[in-house]
Amino acid sequence: MRLHLSLKASLAGCFGFLALICACQGLLSVAKLSGIRRSVTEVATNWVPSVVAVTNLRGLASEVRIKQLRSLALAESPEQFANNEREVTAALAELAGARKTYEALISSDEEQKLYDAFTALWGRYEVMGRDAMRLAENGHAGEGLALIARPDNIRLYNDVRQALTSDVALNERGAHTDADAAMIAANEATNAVYVAIVLALAAAAGAATFSFLRVSRPIQAMTGAMVGLAGGDAGIAVPFRQRRDEIGAMANAVQVFKDNLIHTRAL
Repeated sequence: MRLHLSLKASLAGCFGFLALICACQGLLSVAKLSGIRRSVTEVATNWVPSVVAVTNLRGLASEVRIKQLRSLALAESPEQFANNEREVTAALAELAGARKTYEALISSDEEQKLYDAFTALWGRYEVMGRDAMRLAENGHAGEGLALIARPDNIRLYNDVRQALTSDVALNERGAHTDADAAMIAANEATNAVYVAIVLALAAAAGAATFSFLRVSRPIQAMTGAMVGLAGGDAGIAVPFRQRRDEIGAMANAVQVFKDNLIHTRAL
């Protein structure tokens, strides 16, 4: 069964389709941009600052150990040992401040577990470091140096660094994941724009073709018939009478004028 649509409905359908394409493309772009914004925000405000903070922690932990070893190895006088001890205390305080900065950036259970592992290991290392410094303070710097240099305590320090290294790797993976997600969303949004452009051009071309074939040309033919009737040519054929839209209604109206002209001449 052939579907008969009015010109108004047909044109409204064409322009409605264009509007739908624009709306869908806009909504998709907003959704993709929201995802890109979220991913970029995560990279900028979480992952990268976390990598910087954990790397700083690792460096400060190394600084504490270096100053402890220097205090134990170079304690030639009480004054020198006191100065070295102040440097160790300052390094520990700086490390504590860096830990507070990083703790505010922890964003997942996995990251919290890695930090908890570091906390436990560093707590053990701090106890051992205080014992070594206490030995040196009591005049047994050699014993303190031997304590801090024991293989099990070296492994303990290496475990501290490994925990922080794993934390850095976790945040780097998170940064790469969100960066990749942002790139994928950007590519998808770009492809959606291309598809929307193609569909919009196709719809516009269809609307233009429809307007020419179904509106403009029939109106021109109808105008020619009306001019002929106005000139008294009752034999001219009225085109498009079979159409069931506004053009067909116009053709039937012109046919009435033609019939009246023929009837008037017969009278």
